[in-house]
Amino acid sequence: MIKVGVLENDFDLTKEVTRGEFARYIINVLYGKGEFEKAGVTYFTDVSLSNPYCGAITACKDLGIINGDGSGNFYPERTITATESITMLVNALGYKLYADSKGGFEAGYLTIAKEAELFKNVEVRGIDKVTGKDAALFIYNALFADIVNVKSVSPDGFTLEKMPDKNILSEKLSIYEYDGVVTDDGITSISGNSVSDIERTVITLYNSEEKVTAYVGETDINSHLGERVRVFIRFNKDSGKNEVVYYGISKKMECVTLVSENVIGATSDYIEYEDGENSDSVKYSISGIAPIVVVNGIKKTSYNESEFIRKNSLLKLIDVDNDGSYETIIILDFNKNGVTRNIVVDSVDMANEYIKCRFSPVNTLDYDSDKNIIRFSWESDVKSIEEIQQNDIVSIAMADVTYRDKNIYTLSVKRNQSTGKMTVYTDGSVYINDTEIKVSDSIYSVKPNCIELIAIGSEITYMLDATGKIAYIVNPNVSKIPYAYLIRTGS
Repeated sequence: MIKVGVLENDFDLTKEVTRGEFARYIINVLYGKGEFEKAGVTYFTDVSLSNPYCGAITACKDLGIINGDGSGNFYPERTITATESITMLVNALGYKLYADSKGGFEAGYLTIAKEAELFKNVEVRGIDKVTGKDAALFIYNALFADIVNVKSVSPDGFTLEKMPDKNILSEKLSIYEYDGVVTDDGITSISGNSVSDIERTVITLYNSEEKVTAYVGETDINSHLGERVRVFIRFNKDSGKNEVVYYGISKKMECVTLVSENVIGATSDYIEYEDGENSDSVKYSISGIAPIVVVNGIKKTSYNESEFIRKNSLLKLIDVDNDGSYETIIILDFNKNGVTRNIVVDSVDMANEYIKCRFSPVNTLDYDSDKNIIRFSWESDVKSIEEIQQNDIVSIAMADVTYRDKNIYTLSVKRNQSTGKMTVYTDGSVYINDTEIKVSDSIYSVKPNCIELIAIGSEITYMLDATGKIAYIVNPNVSKIPYAYLIRTGS
């Protein structure tokens, strides 16, 4: 609602909403934010020209949305009720004649509000006072209500026509809702040729296979290649471009993330997965037609089942129609020269565009935008470089090809510091509070003996990487001090 310009950035969901404020929200919906800010006339004795909502209130009166109390008052500072809210919305939607034909105020308006689903997910009714949350839900529901027109008028009455393909969102805000799959992220297309523009995305509509191309703007929609989304796209009349305003992951899709080392088998029909030694294995069915496979952001032209059994990687299985068969497999491989590339963040140098690693300086990442493209994975805890903090664990997946001579990196940032008692350690694992947790080889590659030096029974603070392995231990309690003899030979 904020992104489409209906509500303000500081909108408070808990604060009660006044009648004047609600009038402003309706005008924002019908004509866009900023319109009718000021008025040259006022129709109500209690609404002065200096009132911040006077312009919106005057516009609502001109449009037949409000009438006041019949004595020249509007009560702009009074908290609006549920009935008053839906009355204004029904009038704003053009349903007034329809409501009057159903009995007029108040029963007719309630009937129309229910038919238009204005009460969807809203708990207030009647004289209940409306909060910011309630107002946002009322207006959100109104955006999707069908537009109505008077089809014909005769001495016997009139005929109204609903236009199911048109609503406030499309007709007033030029925003269109689509149900589709992200099939092109500007670098890789899983359906045809890519648009080769990282500022754009391609959505293939679920029911028609029609493709809609739009600029991604400030969204990270392209981190969901292969996934089914509900996306709102605005046609910008000034630029002549489609722009993604907002998107959400479709609830009609099934998506599961697997740690590749727990994959115990793969065939052309299924991937068998075992999440822990004591759990039963699960078989995930793969599409009868060869599934689409994308590794580190690049679609594979050919592959075999061994692609799904690898070290230090994540697999995302996507079933867009929720029929139990996964059509797309996204793989993030964090290996570099056979070792997981993890950064234990020391700091982010914004001026020189480096993420500095406190544990192994060789893993410091240069994210200079002139040389590199940085994207964030679907399960990353942060979605931008600016959000990264000290002690975050950044797992890095690098594509094996470049895009216009730029390296392509996908980052998975984890911020999950935990503390527990280390009771046992084995080769490659530790037991913390009697639960086994694997240790990343990114630790062993720098400090091969670091785990066995920790005192058994001591409390340790640790951080996990994208695959759920320990990537860093903070100030471990060392029980054994390594030493060496210096032996002098000769005279």
